[in-house]
Amino acid sequence: MPGATTFPTAIGRCGITWTDDGIRTIELPQASPGALRATLAADAPGPILTPDDAPGWVRAATGRIDALTRGADDTLADLVLDETGVSDFARTIYRTLRTVPPGDTITYGDLAHRAGYHGANMPRAIGQVMGRNPWGIVVPCHRVLAANGRIGGYSAHGGNVTKLRLLRAEARGDAAAAMPYDLDAARRHLRTVDPILAAVMDRVERATPRMRVASSTVAGLAEAIVGQQVSSAAAISIYARLSLLFPRPLDGPTASGIAKLSDAELRGAGLSGSKVAALRDLSRRALNGTVPDLDELDDMDDEAIVAALTPIRGIGRWTVEMLLIFRLGRPDILPVDDLAVRRGWEYATGRDRVSAAELRDHGTIWAPWRSLASWYLWRASELG
Repeated sequence: MPGATTFPTAIGRCGITWTDDGIRTIELPQASPGALRATLAADAPGPILTPDDAPGWVRAATGRIDALTRGADDTLADLVLDETGVSDFARTIYRTLRTVPPGDTITYGDLAHRAGYHGANMPRAIGQVMGRNPWGIVVPCHRVLAANGRIGGYSAHGGNVTKLRLLRAEARGDAAAAMPYDLDAARRHLRTVDPILAAVMDRVERATPRMRVASSTVAGLAEAIVGQQVSSAAAISIYARLSLLFPRPLDGPTASGIAKLSDAELRGAGLSGSKVAALRDLSRRALNGTVPDLDELDDMDDEAIVAALTPIRGIGRWTVEMLLIFRLGRPDILPVDDLAVRRGWEYATGRDRVSAAELRDHGTIWAPWRSLASWYLWRASELG
């Protein structure tokens, strides 16, 4: 008998149904929990199980799907699908698409050719097959783009906002760049100079910080502006809606593109009036040549970058420090005004309150690897 359950992901609660032959369907988030449960009931008549009551292989699969939406490098290619009732053409397309890894994309036309099909109508036929895909995320139709970098379509709830969120999550995983400094040397130094921080490093799950890919300084700063004073989930959705206003959404906002948009269009993406004004100032300064591009930033020292970018409306020192750590890979940044970093140090020391000045003074022993120390303190703040 088929079974069904729901499970959390970074894009919302998804559903899964299965049979003895494998995964029958993956349902992406819908407009409401009731709508999701109704769809699952139609796919697999019978009770909808709690996640804990699902078979172990199902729990393992849903855990991996969740991890992929959060940037994990996992093709999910070994998950077994119940392909009963799927046409030979669709089966070939779906199997071919599963060879496209996270961080990569393919056009409708190229997918047809890779699958061995040719003809002017093939991209349209591929689009129809994508619209009927029973296994969203596992068969990654979100990785199929239209020509010239255009986003194409997406039939799941949320449409292209959901598609872009998935693509950006994957770009921050497999396609994100390694930090351009010796992480092992940095870890050895931190453990040697500070036993308190060494204890934190032992408690925090070992993982590797990675740089976030940005197409331009403007795109990186625009994303930072969008993310101010809203939850992470809201920031991701708003930035996706903003990016969809541009011809190449995966590249994010451009200075000239911002200048062409009306305030109503920017507000329609979910931006407040103050954030619209900040984007306008960013665009104006970039078009005037006073915002350094990424190559220019690479040749500037940390404080020079702070001085160059903080005159932009809505861009303070903390925002630039995040860019320095995660976009430029600078090794010696300690954002003492970041409340999570301070909470992480409070957790490490067992103190109730640590001031920015106290953290700055103590952090001198972590130089020249204060960025990695900060990263461990962010992780520690999640434990406290």
